[in-house]
Amino acid sequence: MSEFTYLNVHTHFSRAGGPASPEAWFRRARDLGYTSLAVPDRAPLAGWPAAYAASRASGVGLIYGFEADLLLPPETARRGKAEPALQSALLIAHSVQGALNLAHLATTAYTGWPAVETAIDWPTLASPSPRVVPILLGGPETAPPHPPTPPPRPHRTARPPAPPPPP
Repeated sequence: MSEFTYLNVHTHFSRAGGPASPEAWFRRARDLGYTSLAVPDRAPLAGWPAAYAASRASGVGLIYGFEADLLLPPETARRGKAEPALQSALLIAHSVQGALNLAHLATTAYTGWPAVETAIDWPTLASPSPRVVPILLGGPETAPPHPPTPPPRPHRTARPPAPPPPP
């Protein structure tokens, strides 16, 4: 069995539509020898029952999560931004309580779905109760604040050309 786990697999329950059903993803994970799989669709939690059933049928563990936008506070913004930053993120349950908290957060994020998605503010996510692991997805907020500086090159002294051979 592989200890590797995909954390960003989307099913047809996602807003943009994923490439396969939960059943197909879990069968494939089982065939590859995975012990668990995360299916954090970008949508309300409508796909959780199907993912749970597919997990049980395949014997591959389900990691509960969903994808949403976070509103990061200005003090975490980089590159001199003074306003809050909008950032896509995976929200993964850390425990059973975390899964229950994800359900509450999904209600906040997807109340107007599919027409409207609401960003989850950082204080809500950072409160002591969520037991949720946020994983930021790409974008400028996940990049280092400045491009890395290359290490200095060793200084080389030019050698004078060798004298011509004697005649």
